[in-house]
Amino acid sequence: MASAKHIAVGIDGSSNAGDAALWAAGEAARRGVDLLLLHSPAAAAPAGGRAVLEAASELVRQQFPELTVWAESHMLPPVAMLRVASEEALMTVVGSHGSHRVIDTVLGSVAWRLVNRARGPVVVCCSPTGPAEISNTSAPVVVGVDGSPESSSALKFGFEEASSRGARLIAVRVWDDRILDGYWGNFPVPVDRAEIDRLQLGFLNKQMEPRARAYPNVPTEGVVLRGRTAAALLKPIPTAQGEIFPALVVVGSHGFGKLTGLRMGSTGHALITHAGCPVAVVPSERVPDPATTRSPEEFGVLRRRPAVS
Repeated sequence: MASAKHIAVGIDGSSNAGDAALWAAGEAARRGVDLLLLHSPAAAAPAGGRAVLEAASELVRQQFPELTVWAESHMLPPVAMLRVASEEALMTVVGSHGSHRVIDTVLGSVAWRLVNRARGPVVVCCSPTGPAEISNTSAPVVVGVDGSPESSSALKFGFEEASSRGARLIAVRVWDDRILDGYWGNFPVPVDRAEIDRLQLGFLNKQMEPRARAYPNVPTEGVVLRGRTAAALLKPIPTAQGEIFPALVVVGSHGFGKLTGLRMGSTGHALITHAGCPVAVVPSERVPDPATTRSPEEFGVLRRRPAVS
């Protein structure tokens, strides 16, 4: 069985899930932990569950031959299976879309439903269509920060990631200045926006300071942007060294349906489905959810085994 410290990844036979498996394998190798491949027959993959797990295992072993890989098939629906797995895994990794795009569009993707229910960090891997490739580890880690306890958890996760990668951490605070323009541009509020930027940067640096002291090896920079949070994080981030494309974007989550600094719906959905890099959603704390309690009936069908060589 997988070790106490492991990274879990959902597999359904799609190419996007394969990208997620490779990203998770890289994380596991860098952290020195096991990789746990998870598949649910309810995902209705084109091939059988064993074939899907064997193909994913082979894909991972080709690039990470020294990594310990475990495979698990579970009869629960994909979201329920991954939600339970998130209670024990260091992080749970999924692709942004599965093998059935129509179902994803109508019902909401597994990724979107999981980030609202998971009990630990969830990383959603988008297809590597942007300038930041999915396997890129040298680019900076970007963390969305709004001053809440939830964004403090995101900062902690972001510093861990940046430290393990030997990368910079860029903390981004976004404030919406559109209200200052007045209704339809009439009666604008006479406020010095640059001064608000400076105040926001002070708040940001104050929140970063304890984490920065704990990770002196991680170069950091605070950036204040204006506008919508998700829209700002989807664009190249302007820094002192020029615009950057992040290797990973990290945001906090209140859990059970509320992303920090984001409203449910199109804004949050855009962040986890349209980013050109993986997006990590980190809950404020890891508290067991009674709704995910394992029952003998659910786990009696569990088939856990080392991945087939």
